[in-house]
Amino acid sequence: MKTATISLVLVAALFSATAGAHGKKTPPTSLKRGSAKNLVTITVQQMTFKDMGFEAGKLGRSWQSITDDNIVLASRNGSTFVYTVKNDANDKVLTVNVLNDGTVESVAFTTP
Repeated sequence: MKTATISLVLVAALFSATAGAHGKKTPPTSLKRGSAKNLVTITVQQMTFKDMGFEAGKLGRSWQSITDDNIVLASRNGSTFVYTVKNDANDKVLTVNVLNDGTVESVAFTTP
């Protein structure tokens, strides 16, 4: 059931992203913390299916099981949210930078 829910969210996100590309242009809005966190969750989930061009590359299946508890807002630097995402299965940590306009700027493994 959890896999079905995650899949549904991913498909909805993909369709909404492509629909917006052809719609009326609107000025960018500033993300709120909760929206940025949701974007981080969706991005990490998508990265388990394909390499999205970030430094971290395609992620293993264990990243599909992350929860909100695994995602922490590390800092907010002006127009950038910096989140850390911890994978309890392998103790690896990702750093995800999200801009105010909703663009995921970078995803990279954090080095100890």
